[in-house]
Amino acid sequence: MKRRVAMRLSWIAVIGLAGMVIAAGGRGFAQEPAAGQPAAKKSAKSSGRLPAYYAKVVSKEQREKILSIQADYAAKIDSLRRQIDSLTKERDGKIGEVLTPDQRKQIDELKAAAQASRKAKKPAKDKPADK
Repeated sequence: MKRRVAMRLSWIAVIGLAGMVIAAGGRGFAQEPAAGQPAAKKSAKSSGRLPAYYAKVVSKEQREKILSIQADYAAKIDSLRRQIDSLTKERDGKIGEVLTPDQRKQIDELKAAAQASRKAKKPAKDKPADK
């Protein structure tokens, strides 16, 4: 019983963390440079997006401060996203171990059917719309 409670609490923590990352939205965050490439220097005029509705009410100085804060948090948020991805893969692997080979095969078939259904519902880009 204690293990179940601990497991639920850990899942609640993971879900809460995922919610915070999703709520952050990823807008205005700088990307890390690829391996072997020098980091881009911050120019006096930072570029990026402000959170929704901020652009109409903040001054230039506030804009620069906000963009700087976003840049400071970008690496931390990216790290948390990678942790969530890793935990999700680990969880899914352990869940898969519970299934029998036949059940895994059925799951794969169901996933393929769902993917085909989504693809069939997606409108073709090259296809002209009927009038």
